[in-house]
Amino acid sequence: YVEFCKTTFPADLDLRGIRLVLDCAHGANYKVAPMIFGELGATLDLLGAEPNGININDQVGSTHPEALRAAVLRTGADMGIAFDGDGDRLLLVDDRGELLDGDEILWLLARNMCQNGGLSGVVGTVMSNLALEQALAGCGVPMLRTPVGDRYVLEAMRRHGYPLGGESSGHIITPANTTGDGILAALRILAILRRSGVALAALREGYSAFPQVLKSVRMAGAQTLLDQSSAHQLIADAEDRLGGSGRLLVRPSGTEPVLRIMVEAASADMAADVAAALTSGLTKLALAGAVPRPRN
Repeated sequence: YVEFCKTTFPADLDLRGIRLVLDCAHGANYKVAPMIFGELGATLDLLGAEPNGININDQVGSTHPEALRAAVLRTGADMGIAFDGDGDRLLLVDDRGELLDGDEILWLLARNMCQNGGLSGVVGTVMSNLALEQALAGCGVPMLRTPVGDRYVLEAMRRHGYPLGGESSGHIITPANTTGDGILAALRILAILRRSGVALAALREGYSAFPQVLKSVRMAGAQTLLDQSSAHQLIADAEDRLGGSGRLLVRPSGTEPVLRIMVEAASADMAADVAAALTSGLTKLALAGAVPRPRN
C-alpha cells in the first residue's frame, strides 16, 4: 500500500522542503501516513499517532482539527492534514492556520482538472456548500447533488460519467478510488501545491464558503410535519428571505427522531436569523400537535 500511494505522486516531484503536520486520529493511518509522506521527502510533525485501542478519534483527527491548527501555526508548517480514524477522509489546514473542508478540497482538485484538460462534472451532496456549486459554475462545470453518503456520490458519478465527487466531511472519490482515501487525496493536493509553487493559503484565494448554520429539532414523525401545508409555507417564507442569495435544506434524520435544518446565506447574521426563525416556527408547529412527541 505504501508503495502504491507513492506511485500516485508525480515521478518528477517530491516533498523535500515541505513541512507537514499529520494528525492520524490514533487510527488506521498512524503508521502508513508518516511512512508515505516521509519517504517522499517531507519533514513531519505528528499528532494522533499513538493508538492504544480505545483512543481513536478522541479529540484528534478530522472531527477535532483544533490541535492541528495550533500545531501548524506553532511549527510554521506548510500544511496540516487531518485524517479520520479509518483513513477514508481528510481535512486540511493551510499555512495560516485556516481550515479547508471537503468542499474546498474538492474545488482545488476540480479547478486543477479544469486547467489541465477539462472536467465534465462534479458530484457533491445536499450538504455541499453553495460556494462550491457557484465556483464550479464559474468554470463552466456542472455539479450534481445527491443524498449524504459516499455510495450515492459514487452512483451518480458512474451514472453521469463524472470523474470527481466528494462530501463536505472530506470524502474525496474518483473512479480509481471509489471508497475514498485520505492519503491519496492529500497527495493530489500536494502535487498541485508543488506544481504551482505557491503556498496553500495563496492557492485557495478566491474561494469563500457561504456561512452555514445547522439546527436540530428533536421530534418523532418529522416527515409527517414536513408534509403539512403550514410547514411548506414556513419553508417558503425562509427561502423568500434568502432571496436567491442562499440555500436551505430541511430533512428528517435517517438515524434518530430529529429534524435537521441547514441554512446558508451571504452573511452569517442572515444565516443565523433565517435558521432561528425557521427552527422556531417548525418547533411551534410540532408542539401544536402536527406530529407526535418523541418517546424518551
